[in-house]
Amino acid sequence: MRTIDGKEINKDGLMPLLEQFQGDKEKFLEFAMRNVYYLNPQKVENKWHELKEKIYSTNTGVIRHTATVFSTDRKQAAKEFTKIILEDGKLELSVIADKDGNSEVRKLFKELTGILSSFGKSSNVTNYTLTHIWGMTDNPFAFTAPWNIALTSTFIAPLTDGKPEPEHVRYIFQSTFRAVAWLLYRDIDDWANRIPNALHPTKEYFEIAHKFINNRAVNIIE
Repeated sequence: MRTIDGKEINKDGLMPLLEQFQGDKEKFLEFAMRNVYYLNPQKVENKWHELKEKIYSTNTGVIRHTATVFSTDRKQAAKEFTKIILEDGKLELSVIADKDGNSEVRKLFKELTGILSSFGKSSNVTNYTLTHIWGMTDNPFAFTAPWNIALTSTFIAPLTDGKPEPEHVRYIFQSTFRAVAWLLYRDIDDWANRIPNALHPTKEYFEIAHKFINNRAVNIIE
């Protein structure tokens, strides 16, 4: 694929972003990660235990309204409860769709940090996006799990989407994004076992994540 003047069109439209760093993957990743903000591990641990206790005690959880267990009608889906059985087959829950797809996530982040992102005129930051580190938004244990949520500058947020191939720019970002989270929260019990093997970062990205953490290139909100 070429332009009329002979320039080759990248198959990966994000490749020019990497090229701004002369193709140096680590320099690009360090720049990107400096625009990501993780939750404090101690607060994550406390809130994670609270979330699990609430789900187990009420047999109810919240998921994103676009999850496949709901009908495609957004307004109707937000009102309907649907029974689901989790993968381990041990727990049946009533789940309800988040009213706008991220409402509960915004409330959780506000509670843990005081940051109001995407709260309209009440917001105290702008051009930031709350993202799910591991996806899994159709799982009530993961949708509002604090180990699954980070704040990114909005220009970084698209890198967190989808399931890219290993040669894509989004893949190298997502692998690092997740490896950092894994290292930050690894001492918190009963969460890493919920991550599908296909999402586990490779050794290469754990090494990069270690370096960034040691070099203070990772932001943790107090």
